[in-house]
Amino acid sequence: KNGHIFIGTPNNGFYRWQYPERKITHFNKQDVLSAEPGIKDNVMIPCIADHAQNIWFTSNNGIIQYRQHNQQYYHYQAPATKEVPAMSETSYIAEDRQHHIWVATRNNGLYELYFENNRPVWKNYTVNSGIGLPSDFNSKIKQDPLDSCLWINNSLALLRFDPYQKKVLGIFDIQNGFALDGTGYGFNLFNNGLLVQQFFGRLSLLDLSSYKKNSIKPSVIFNS
Repeated sequence: KNGHIFIGTPNNGFYRWQYPERKITHFNKQDVLSAEPGIKDNVMIPCIADHAQNIWFTSNNGIIQYRQHNQQYYHYQAPATKEVPAMSETSYIAEDRQHHIWVATRNNGLYELYFENNRPVWKNYTVNSGIGLPSDFNSKIKQDPLDSCLWINNSLALLRFDPYQKKVLGIFDIQNGFALDGTGYGFNLFNNGLLVQQFFGRLSLLDLSSYKKNSIKPSVIFNS
């Protein structure tokens, strides 16, 4: 919005490109979180603009929200409790239809963030939570443009996830026509319902508007 593009770097903060004004500004993590002393890394990767045009960043210690209307940054970290472990190595962020924030991590499954009376509420889901995650390594998460589901790049396959039921609805891999198993480079979703899974030197295309998963169970016959 307003012609602003946010560009992340591996460990050099991020850039804001205001292309109508032909202006590029560089930001360090310490600059935007100046109230937090002792920041040792410079990782801030922009992921999404939410329904209110707030920009969400992943980082090595939680996630960061930039509210464009007041130009303020807010750092969110899941509190370390028995139910919700501290969040690290966040990899991507999505917002579902009910405006809950979902965070994919490389070592601790998924986190869900929503607000009650302006206070953050955190939930954590792993392979032990019974939602169907095949592993806790997740590199990307995105909202389906055609329905309320989320798509997750898991280390073992591409997942279709229902954020309302908290349940994996589908696991997509080479048996579903993809070029390879696993995450590859990631995936992208387009508004016309086309999903593009990027592998090493290959692309797999899935048309979500017409694809129907084969739900027929094979019959097993014992001959002896």
